[in-house]
Amino acid sequence: MERMRFYWSKQLAEHLNIGGSTLRKWALALEKAGYHFERDEHGNRAFLEHDALALKEFKSYLAAHMTIESAAALIAKKYGRDRNLNDIADHALPALPHDERMERLEAKIDQLMSELRQREEERNRADERRDQALMQVIRQMQENVQLQIAATQEQKQRKRWFSLFSKKGN
Repeated sequence: MERMRFYWSKQLAEHLNIGGSTLRKWALALEKAGYHFERDEHGNRAFLEHDALALKEFKSYLAAHMTIESAAALIAKKYGRDRNLNDIADHALPALPHDERMERLEAKIDQLMSELRQREEERNRADERRDQALMQVIRQMQENVQLQIAATQEQKQRKRWFSLFSKKGN
């Protein structure tokens, strides 16, 4: 069995020379009339070849001044879920070559990975600067504590000497 081709919204909208919002509006009207579109795991419509043909005919009905609801009802009846897909295979739209789509996706993934690596390096440099600044503050605090300890010990020693000399003088 031959694998079914599918189109994403952007591809099909470009082929039909309509905007993406128009395609969504038409798809909603068709679904309301009982037409079924396949969806991916994220809920995005994946238009099959027979969907493309149905939408092309839907467009011609609208061009002939038919209402959206009437055109949707006709298309849903004619191309509905139970329609034999082999009957319309001869009218299929040409799909974008798989290799071209994969190359674009791989290029986008490479670009995103490069940006991610750059951000990670920037974050690491920022963390290193922060760590150095913190270590400097900690060292200064330790030095201050040692100076305070030394001053306190010196003060205790002075008091001891002072108390020794003050007792003899009495």
